[in-house]
Formats: sequence, structure tokens, C-alpha cells
Amino acid sequence: MRVLSKNWIVPLTIATLFVLASVACGGNDGAPPVPSPQPTTMVEQPTVAVTASDQPFRVGVMESLTGPGETYGTVSVQAKQMAVDEINAAGGINGRMLELVVEDSKCAAQDAITSYNKLTDVDGVKIILGTSCSGAMLGAAPLAEADGVVLFSGLATNPDIANAGDYIFRTAMSDQQRGLETGNVMWADGVRTLATITELTDYAEGIRRTSVDQFLKLGGTVVAAERYASDIADFRTYLTKLVSANPDAVHLAAQSEFTGGTIIKQLRELGYQGPIYTEDVGAGTTALEIAGEAATGV
Repeated sequence: MRVLSKNWIVPLTIATLFVLASVACGGNDGAPPVPSPQPTTMVEQPTVAVTASDQPFRVGVMESLTGPGETYGTVSVQAKQMAVDEINAAGGINGRMLELVVEDSKCAAQDAITSYNKLTDVDGVKIILGTSCSGAMLGAAPLAEADGVVLFSGLATNPDIANAGDYIFRTAMSDQQRGLETGNVMWADGVRTLATITELTDYAEGIRRTSVDQFLKLGGTVVAAERYASDIADFRTYLTKLVSANPDAVHLAAQSEFTGGTIIKQLRELGYQGPIYTEDVGAGTTALEIAGEAATGV
């Protein structure tokens, strides 16, 4: 299988976590020693104050632990926890430990807002790592920007995130670049007529829009286009329409690895033998397991 873009799992490195979580760690000077009490004298022991530096530095995490982004959201949380464990084993940040507070943003804007409010209002975090999905990122971004809370994603790719605010960051490649390269590759491969099938999410729509825009700019034609909801498992009705349009190729933009793999498999089962172009999710581990041999040549 040809990989058209960088690996979409971009775990935040130990260095990134270190930079985000670096805080001044003041120590407790302690109290002066208490003289040994006389046998007949009761001496009250001094109270040792617990300072902020004695507490772990809490970093919020919003990833898709359920929903369309479950497969890569779960892996992303595991990667962050591995980094935190290594940092803490090495002494933390100036002696202060790190602690992740994880919430499930479910790959949805409203759930991301709920998670954001919990992390900031209840847990008091000032840095949030995530989200897994562009829709969730765009949903929470206005709140983070207004509150001055750093929102830092390694997975969200929709082009609009670049303009979401001064406190909004990502390390993942923008769909603008992905789409440009995908459109160029399809044209260079001789594709002149294209059918598209797209999951109804901000991420998938961003992939479709940028890829198709570049393909059309080069002179291509879209002969059929279908969109589907994330909870659908049988795509044969949509795919039959695409195949009947007799395109040179099919472009798949999926949010979920489950839907991406299923669509590739069902396309081949319907007898379509032409080229299939997809993005990172459609080439993810779970998608390939579902598609099986049908993924050969994608």
C-alpha cells in the first residue's frame, strides 16, 4: 500500500510534554528543629504546610476514547501516558510530577465542550492535549481561546484550525497540504473522472474538499459524490451509485477506521476493481484488518 501522507498517529514527545509542563517548583524550607521535650512537658509538633510544588502538575487530555475516533484516540492517550511515566521516572519537572486528567471528547464538538468545561472548571487545568478529531477541536477552540487555555493536538487536521486562535496548536499536517498532494497524485496516476464517498465530519469533509479542489483545478471531473453518517455499517447503496458512474477512481474520506475499512471491503465485493485513494484513517491498522485483501493496491 502506498502511503500518501505522514503517519496520522503523532504521539506528543517527551520533549513536547516537558516544554508544555515546565513550571517553577518552589521547595518548602521547612520549620526549625523542635527541641527534645522534657519528660513532664507536652510539646506540640509543628504543622508542615503543603505547597503547590508538592502537588503533581495536572495536564488535561481530551481524546476520542469512544466514537468514530476510538482506535486512534485510545492509542494517543497511551502514548501520552508513556511519555509522562518516563518524565516522572526521571524526576519530573524540577522535581514536580506530572499527572494526566483524561476526558473522552468522543470525536464530537458538543462532547469536547463538555470535557473542556470539566477539565477547566473542576480540575483547573491550563493545558489540554487533544483532541483526536477536527470537529471536537473546532468545538472547544473558541472556549480555550477566550480563557487563555492552551489546546494542543497531535491529530486534528482541518484547515480551519490554523485560524482558530493564538492558544490553539497542532503538530499534525493540515488537510490543505494532504489534499493538495492527494489531488496531484491522482492526476499524475492518470485519473480524470472521480467518485467520492465522505463521512459527515469536519475532518473527512476537509480531506474531501481539499483533495477534490486540487483535482478539479488540474482539470479532473467528479462524476459522483456520496456522504454518510458515522453510525452506518452497510454502504452498498452508496457504493452502487458510485460504481455505476464508472469513475476512473474512488476517493474515500473516512473519520472512523471501522467505516473506512468496511467501505474498501464492500467496494471490492461489489466488483469494483479500479483504484481507491484514501487518507490516513482509511489506511489505519483497524481499517486494514477489516478490509483484508481488499486493501491491496489502495
